[in-house]
Amino acid sequence: MRVLRRGLGLALFVLLMAAFPWGPLFPLSPWKPGYEVMHLGRADVYVPSGIRAPAAYREIDSYMQRAEESLQLHAPKRLTVVLTPDWNHFRRLMPHMRSTGIGAVTLATGTVIYVTPKIEERKFDHGEYLRHEICHAVIHQTQGIVAAYRLTHVEWLSEGLAVWIGDQKSYFTKEEMVARARQGELLPVIDPSMRDARTFQIRYAYQVWRYFCEFIMEHYGREMFQRYLRDVMADPPAWKGKFEAVFGESLENAVKRYQEKLRT
Repeated sequence: MRVLRRGLGLALFVLLMAAFPWGPLFPLSPWKPGYEVMHLGRADVYVPSGIRAPAAYREIDSYMQRAEESLQLHAPKRLTVVLTPDWNHFRRLMPHMRSTGIGAVTLATGTVIYVTPKIEERKFDHGEYLRHEICHAVIHQTQGIVAAYRLTHVEWLSEGLAVWIGDQKSYFTKEEMVARARQGELLPVIDPSMRDARTFQIRYAYQVWRYFCEFIMEHYGREMFQRYLRDVMADPPAWKGKFEAVFGESLENAVKRYQEKLRT
């Protein structure tokens, strides 16, 4: 029995050690085999050896500053940004994520961003995705981990702001979004409790969410929007009640105003 326990203990130790350079604990590992590092003012960027990093990765410091200014928040911690070489490697780092539809992901700590092979496969703009994830990072660094995780379920706000900061064009264009919005109701796209999974399309939703965030900033004022953002960051599950408390009208009425604006 003692030999068995020792064997199990050794196996667990080996697995734990492997989780640092080759698994989920990669960001904490002092040794990152197969990568070269680029040290910036506010980030450490890890790029597979032999691969030239796209120019956007050298702009991460400026992306951070722009995100902080736009969000009116400050991210005090350094970023670790990892450009993964292939899907097998990405899945070792993020074993719970099996989809190949992910472009990049930010950990709830707000300190680690993984970029997947999808961006190169689809010839997307690395800068768009970096700015998108840096928005998440800036927000998460001013939250606790539990609140950061819960905020991901308030998609219209968390993803809407990220698409806004990213100025992303990899999804529907604004013109395509407006044309579709004129043909259907937007409340089910924004309120997940009313969502129909059979017709929901994330690429369309991203742009609906982005321009809804912009509409709220314009209609109610940036200062009031900031109050709402901070309230929801602190208590994400209460997002709907806080909407009415801060803006003085229901989400349903605000979405109706938004839809009327798109239809005129």
